[in-house]
Amino acid sequence: MSSDQDKSETEKAIDVLQRKVKKLYEYRDFYLLKRPLEDALKKDDDVKKELLDTLKSFDELEGKAQAEDKSKFFYLKGRALNVTQDHDPEAEKLLSKAIKLNSNLLEAWNELGFCMWKRGDSLGAKKCFLKNPKDKVALRSLAIVLRQQPSANQEERVKIIEESLVKATESVELDPSDGLSWVVLGNSYLVSFFSILQSPKKMKQALAAYLQAEKDVIAQVDPDLYYNKGIALQYQEEYLPALEAFSKAAALDPTWNLPKEKERKLIMYLETAQQLVTTQGKQRPKKLHSMLKGLSLKHLGPYEESAEKGGEAKVTMTNVALKDLEQGLNKDKVVLGKVVSGLHSEDSVAFSFCITDKNETCVVVTVYNLAEGRGFIIGDSIAIPEPYLCKVAFTHKDKSFNFNSIRVPTPLVLVVNGRRLSREHHACTLVTTKVASTTQSDYTS
Repeated sequence: MSSDQDKSETEKAIDVLQRKVKKLYEYRDFYLLKRPLEDALKKDDDVKKELLDTLKSFDELEGKAQAEDKSKFFYLKGRALNVTQDHDPEAEKLLSKAIKLNSNLLEAWNELGFCMWKRGDSLGAKKCFLKNPKDKVALRSLAIVLRQQPSANQEERVKIIEESLVKATESVELDPSDGLSWVVLGNSYLVSFFSILQSPKKMKQALAAYLQAEKDVIAQVDPDLYYNKGIALQYQEEYLPALEAFSKAAALDPTWNLPKEKERKLIMYLETAQQLVTTQGKQRPKKLHSMLKGLSLKHLGPYEESAEKGGEAKVTMTNVALKDLEQGLNKDKVVLGKVVSGLHSEDSVAFSFCITDKNETCVVVTVYNLAEGRGFIIGDSIAIPEPYLCKVAFTHKDKSFNFNSIRVPTPLVLVVNGRRLSREHHACTLVTTKVASTTQSDYTS
């Protein structure tokens, strides 16, 4: 007989079971903190074995525990069964029983919400979490399920996302040391950034939240943290830390293929980009010379320096060569080049292509928030005001990259063939991340 069962003779059976369930969750949450990352693949099976051992105690103490507090017994057993990533119908049944017996058992409402969440019933989960409006777990869970709610239009969608951000913020305020709440807050900022307003402040807040999350040992082994951090870093074109984040997420959860795919696709994109920059978009010298000969200052459109129209000078910017750009923002400068190739990416975060200027310097250009079907074609003249230059130079897993890239946050600043692009070229981008597990890792949609 175990020590826990020995104690049951002198203490409440419910207390014994509560301690067993707590131990079960600690086993799951701290699994990779006590083992090498190579054991990550065994985690799910080992957690299920620990669950079976825990359920034996429920079988042995069922009569005594139910006599003490039937609702608490059903809740604890339901919570134990809810420890795995998959939905368990028996867990949902037990938790529903617990609530029928005691509707004030707030922790049971949370657990039932997780069950419905895993079953795909986000509306049902929302109702459960709303029963506990002052609890950090309920609040961060609400932040997630709110974003799953259907919306009739963009205005309603914006309202939902803003409410989600409020709930995530409240969760962090209740316990600033809880890394999982910081993960959800970071994801909320990320969704807000891509779905509402491309504010650099929002992206910085997302990355700052992920940095805070990493201070918590439990969050340190949450693959969702590193996956979402990787998305934010990739948008910033901080490619090396993005690849490292995707790699870490994949190592923490080898059964989750999305981080591996993100890493693979990003590496393919970088390899292709480098090849196209090196070969001037694979254009033949004669064809390239012909295209560049057609470049004219009139293609600068409103950014043309000395031209006048109707007696009034146009917007003044200094036209510089691509090779003369400095890393970061090049204020009051404009570059002009010809599109020499498209740059296909399986990732839809940005539209990418290569441009070459009259000096035959070739760079990658990534344009974010470009509406579908509004891309550019080879031979187009592109003027980019105040270009933001990123120097890509690093090695990752024996693959080396070295080329320059210009990041354009919105197509509305571009001038194509002498004309500014209209608002119909702009579109919001939504981020897709991991489906939530019972560790409350976040996902966005």
